[in-house]
Amino acid sequence: MEKNRVNKRKKKNRLLKIYIGLLVAVLVLEVILVFKFYKSSNTIENEIVINSIKTPMVDFVYGFEAVDTLKVNINNEKPYDVTFLADIGDIKNIEILKFYFGEGDKGTSIGIINDNNGKKVKVSVEQIKFDNSLGLDSDEEARLSYVQDELLDIIISNFDIVEYASEDERLEEEYILTETPYLKIPFSREWEEYLVVEQVDGEPYKVVFSCRFEGEEPVELFTYSFGVGVEDAMGYLNDIPVGLSIGIKEANENWKLDDKDIFYTMREEMNCIIDYLISTGEFVFE
Repeated sequence: MEKNRVNKRKKKNRLLKIYIGLLVAVLVLEVILVFKFYKSSNTIENEIVINSIKTPMVDFVYGFEAVDTLKVNINNEKPYDVTFLADIGDIKNIEILKFYFGEGDKGTSIGIINDNNGKKVKVSVEQIKFDNSLGLDSDEEARLSYVQDELLDIIISNFDIVEYASEDERLEEEYILTETPYLKIPFSREWEEYLVVEQVDGEPYKVVFSCRFEGEEPVELFTYSFGVGVEDAMGYLNDIPVGLSIGIKEANENWKLDDKDIFYTMREEMNCIIDYLISTGEFVFE
């Protein structure tokens, strides 16, 4: 009887040692995996590398992929800002994102965060447009756009945001808002120097968007119409018919290449306005 009890104790001790050994092995494996995951790197291949960098304002945690190298420039002068740049192929130091801290009208407001000193500070971000002069091909531009979106999501998710900016604040910072009797119509501020907007009373009520280059007359991009008299309505905003017509179909052949690109890009804003109409939840297609 006593011998059986001794054997059972020995068996329990062996099982306990095996369990402890397995537990230690699992813990060691977890430590190795965590170390590998957080190991800092400037070059990546088809994977996201998590990095962190301390700044006087806030600690940035970020990830990136599809670029050769990611760099961070810190400007300690007011207004304080942090810029993320990427290398892709032979093209170096391409600005991707810029974060601004403190009061000012640069970028799109994210909200109010707690900084490293426990103070509340406004933070805004600018998603850099990739200029044609960089010489990016379509694949490189697509990769950079993807990295830009991924970076922004990861960075913002790690901010200690105490108050988010309202939708109206974001709209006013990023878009020129044309106030009409029916709604505010947004148009990207990027094209402010070329944009001409005319509102025409009548049936229907019209909002004409045109572009104007230096020394030339405005050229119609597109026109939105509202209310009674709209022909071939594309949809309804709170039961009010909404129409859309396109201005000139082709850019002037005498324009510079850059002006032609601007014209076609500005015309694409009509689709952004449709997206905005849908986002209101008050617009339905015909």
